[in-house]
Amino acid sequence: GRELVSTGPTLGWTEDIQDGPVFRPTEAEFRDPFAYLEKIRAEAASYGICKIIPPVRPAVSAGLVLKEKDFKFTTNVQYLGVHKPDRKIAKSSKKNVFYRSGKVYNLNTFQKMANQEMSKKFGCAGNLPRKVVEKEYWREVLKEDSRRVEYGSDLDASGFAPSTDCPMARSKWNLKEFAKASSSSLSHIGERIPGVTDPMLYCGMMFSQFAWHVEDCFLNSINYHHQGSPKLWYGVPSSDALKFDQVTYKHVFNKEGAKKGGLDLTGATGKDPKDLQRREDEAAMHFIKKTTMFPPSILLENGVKVCRILQQPGEFVVTFPQAYHGGFSTGFNVGEAVNFASTDWFNFGVSAEKRYQRLRLAPVVSLEELTSAELDRRRAAAKREAAAPAEGSAAAAAAAAAVPDPLVAVWRHKVQELLEAVNFLKPAIVVGTYQGAMSPTNCEVCSKLCYLSVFVGRKFGPGCLDCAMGAARAKGARGKLQGTLYINPKLKENTEFLNAVRPSSGGAESDSFSKILSLIDSHLITRDVTDIDVPKKARSRRPSHCLPRPRQAFSSAPPQHVDPLQGPLAQVCPQTPPAEASSDSLTCDLVDPLVEHMVAEPLEPQTLDEVLGSSITITNPL
Repeated sequence: GRELVSTGPTLGWTEDIQDGPVFRPTEAEFRDPFAYLEKIRAEAASYGICKIIPPVRPAVSAGLVLKEKDFKFTTNVQYLGVHKPDRKIAKSSKKNVFYRSGKVYNLNTFQKMANQEMSKKFGCAGNLPRKVVEKEYWREVLKEDSRRVEYGSDLDASGFAPSTDCPMARSKWNLKEFAKASSSSLSHIGERIPGVTDPMLYCGMMFSQFAWHVEDCFLNSINYHHQGSPKLWYGVPSSDALKFDQVTYKHVFNKEGAKKGGLDLTGATGKDPKDLQRREDEAAMHFIKKTTMFPPSILLENGVKVCRILQQPGEFVVTFPQAYHGGFSTGFNVGEAVNFASTDWFNFGVSAEKRYQRLRLAPVVSLEELTSAELDRRRAAAKREAAAPAEGSAAAAAAAAAVPDPLVAVWRHKVQELLEAVNFLKPAIVVGTYQGAMSPTNCEVCSKLCYLSVFVGRKFGPGCLDCAMGAARAKGARGKLQGTLYINPKLKENTEFLNAVRPSSGGAESDSFSKILSLIDSHLITRDVTDIDVPKKARSRRPSHCLPRPRQAFSSAPPQHVDPLQGPLAQVCPQTPPAEASSDSLTCDLVDPLVEHMVAEPLEPQTLDEVLGSSITITNPL
């Protein structure tokens, strides 16, 4: 079998990795983190990750902050190791297994244990040159019996001081407030989601690792190193993300999967877009679990761009949307991280949503909800400016009404999806609220968080438009899956707003917006959705690592999780067509059906000119 890395003493490939970019904002630039991140985005995102060295330092250490809180935590145990097709694993080895150790530590007892382990390896505890620790880490990973380490990960706490005397705590880079900042689209999420809206703490020791992954829903992330030994990061830009999936499927997973029966697609040619997408998705499924680590050498050898960053205490590392990253601690340290959503994230939101649908994974956030909420905010700002004339108010109103192109692209995509579904399904349509609020609810088939529209039949749903059309196709003809389509009134409000603030060009965007407004106006029904006979069995569902979001929903039973590795990923819709149900049929013939060309295709990132300059083709992710 082929070796993933050189097992010689030099591991020369470690010197072939380029360094990631480093930025040093001035005090003036540091005052507005989102403006600064937008300033450096073009350069930094081309590497996937970057380091930011702030002009201020904390006045109070995280250790003292956590000591006052009597902070204690339980660690995960990690068995270091790498996927290697011909490698024999001892029965006692638990390669790539993470589990709770059951040991409870505070920072002092954890540091004592970490320093003892480092002393056993290097003779004493303390910082060592990057080259020494990096090569020793990969030699350890390649051993037949890999080392066991502990990692205090995903801890619901923060090391930032509450004192206003601390310049870092006062700054807008304080991670306790970062994701909730008005410039982050995650500020629209009302409830608390640790790691997403609120930071999590990470306590590492020598060689404790954070495995290769992209952030949930391809979100941005920011990590602050409070104190201790450096962290070593590897990053891959979004431009190489699909190549990363393809390379790891072929060189990391495929041979092992062929032996174990879990990942083998050796019969696939790789030329069919469906085969290619299945490979990418199956590889991505492993990285979502955050338990797979392998040397960057395999990426370098196959033309994937990789960079490296050594993060010291007092420094930030930022990851960009759909950027794969992984790494390890060089000794005892304490870090903190949280997600956020920049405007640029909306360029990746649709691709993330489609991938989660194909994998039947419940997303952490709803793309539809965040897009709608962001438009709500801009619409409200424009209204305030228009209602309060003042010097320069025309320019202020124009700035408030300005809508970034990524937001418009996502909204137009959602509008065209809805038009296509209405024409194909010919459902009864209700434009109104459900018990006072139309909150996101999971599709019972693919787990997508539906916000702008939900389809419900007597024996189907609640479901998303993709799964509803898939179920209808399983019945053999359009319009056979009878049911009701509930449309959030926000769709009308924000489409009217976009029509008003963006000059009409008479193209596909204007045409689709006009059609959806006509559809909604012709189906304005004031009755409550609860008057309709709908299933009483759904609820909104989030990944297990997040606190549940209190959502009003359509049923009480969670959608069934299906392991995508046990069957074709593309077969998301039910095999047995659901029984038909009667409904008050309201049909709407808007456009010729487009569903005949809907096939599973890779959703590669597009430039804004590509997205906005031509009509978006709706593809079926299922």
